[in-house]
Amino acid sequence: MLVKVQNVTFNYEGRENIFEKVDFGIDSNSRIAIVGPNGTGKSTLLKLCTKEIEPVKGTVSHNAKLRIGVYSQHSVDQLDLDLTPVSYLQKVFPGQKYQDVRKLLGTIGLPGSVHEHPIRTLSGGQKSRVVLVQLQLTQAHILFLDVRSPENNKK
Repeated sequence: MLVKVQNVTFNYEGRENIFEKVDFGIDSNSRIAIVGPNGTGKSTLLKLCTKEIEPVKGTVSHNAKLRIGVYSQHSVDQLDLDLTPVSYLQKVFPGQKYQDVRKLLGTIGLPGSVHEHPIRTLSGGQKSRVVLVQLQLTQAHILFLDVRSPENNKK
């Protein structure tokens, strides 16, 4: 078992419980989708699984060697906008060779013409591609993808 959630109850201080007595496990063969309306606790559950937050009751445990990758709607906020995609990834992963980083960026659909432009000049989709390459380089055992559905983006 890579992640084990046992008898977890969670609430934000002063609020009703979002979860009560939740039990489940994630192993290397798991494929899980959590779908629901805004405000139902999907992102909170992922934060519990990654230990970003702690349960009020119960336990969340990880395999000792587990590497988790997280892509959320705010992942692009972690990028250093003054760096280029190549220099950013080489800074985060110092052992990566220039050509290898460019190849990875190309395979995920980032045009070579922008590999050496400051990240601040890239579109939102291009910035997301840089984050996806970063996730790939973490060699995570589990990926948590916390994204909004298109209908939730409408105002």
